Amino acid sequence: MVAAFLGLLGGFVSGSEASTIALFTKYNLLTSNLLHVNGLVVTAGTAIAGGLASVISPAKLQNAAATIDSLGIESEVIKMAVVIAAIFTLVAALLTFIWA
Repeated sequence: MVAAFLGLLGGFVSGSEASTIALFTKYNLLTSNLLHVNGLVVTAGTAIAGGLASVISPAKLQNAAATIDSLGIESEVIKMAVVIAAIFTLVAALLTFIWA
């Protein structure tokens, strides 16, 4: 379950699902082997959360606000988006736990 939240953190910091996958795949596979669970499912949980986190990435929020000519609303958007991303990440974490 922790892998999904690690993906959320990685996606928030890097702003990219691909970067999150690149950062954590080897770690996920090694840890999965030690725990005797399916490494691909654990990596998929990380990737899903990394994709969700790109929605709350500060750089992407700033770009989106600039695109729609609404600079300054980033803090309002991130408050709502963090809750939604956390809920979906929890669902992804539970599914990862069940399937792994």
